[in-house]
Amino acid sequence: MLFKAVLILVTAVILIPIVRVVWRLSVHDNHHKQHPGSCRRIKKMGTGSEDIQITSSGLAFITSGVFFPGCSPDFASFAKSKGWGRIEMLDMNTKDALSAEAKELKIKHGKDFNRAKFRPHGLSLLEDEVKGEHLIYVINHAEDEADRVEKFKYLPKTKELQHIKSFHSALFKVTNDLAVIAEDKFYISNYMFFPNQILGAIIQIYEIPLCSVVFHNGNNATPVLENLVDPNGVTLSKDGRFLYVSFPNAETLRVYERRNDTDLRQVQEVTIHTSADNLQLSKDGKYLNAGCHPNAGKVTLHLMNPEIKAPSQVLRIPLKEGLIVMDEITQQFYDRGDLITASSIAGVFNDKLIVGSIMDSLVVCQLPT
Repeated sequence: MLFKAVLILVTAVILIPIVRVVWRLSVHDNHHKQHPGSCRRIKKMGTGSEDIQITSSGLAFITSGVFFPGCSPDFASFAKSKGWGRIEMLDMNTKDALSAEAKELKIKHGKDFNRAKFRPHGLSLLEDEVKGEHLIYVINHAEDEADRVEKFKYLPKTKELQHIKSFHSALFKVTNDLAVIAEDKFYISNYMFFPNQILGAIIQIYEIPLCSVVFHNGNNATPVLENLVDPNGVTLSKDGRFLYVSFPNAETLRVYERRNDTDLRQVQEVTIHTSADNLQLSKDGKYLNAGCHPNAGKVTLHLMNPEIKAPSQVLRIPLKEGLIVMDEITQQFYDRGDLITASSIAGVFNDKLIVGSIMDSLVVCQLPT
């Protein structure tokens, strides 16, 4: 009798998480297409536009050609066929941003940066509004090497990036996004612990809390949030008081108050009923833009086979005194995957909405006045 009871318990422990995941992945797509105005794809973007940062003058820096440890063979093959990683720029401060095209930025580098192995993912920037020489920090899943963060300076006269420095740490596992506080100081998310597709899936299914958010002070890294499941996008409030972190698997956003660089206190958790990927703060600091995956099943299939389309969604998430105003969250954009597949980031400049994706082209939309 005891043996049967133990067997039933063990079976339940094994199967219940699997059933829960299967149910979540089988959710049907009941949304209707919603474009805020005229929208168009930006051509010649290579493999995706996974992360975007927009300066106050309207320069959008974009990572393209994402490739990460643990991705499927089809994902890797697709990325390779479309061209490996690069950083592109789209000037949204033009009279007709809808017709503008993104341009790949040439990278000037020394011996400690291997351009051939560059696989950019999340990025964050520090603006120099006077000289326009912005500092750009980019996660690099360098081929056959441990994750690192690359520091670049944007040279506005030649429209080039000058590589300055690489940051390494044993605490960088499989990283996703970063938020820069000051020069060479940043938070970075470990959304996977093992660079292996099967182990990563097991951790996701059974929600094993092995992931973390790490703070790097320019010399050393310190874990500041531990025992997490798939922390993804990270960004800071305008005054730097709060850190926002997205958790796609749980369909939640968490807000942490920064007491200092390494002491974070959770002050809010909000369920948004969609998988937010990356977050971007508006220029006035009053709301977050979130690129989301509203159908977990379809985006999972897309990551296994990029030819399969997945829907895209953008949420506008209002903030009041740094906290999320749940009742005022609105959907700005929804597409079934015909115009853009698997949105990962969104931002607004003036009356233009820009939407990026994991492996698809960039989209720019005209917002209503």
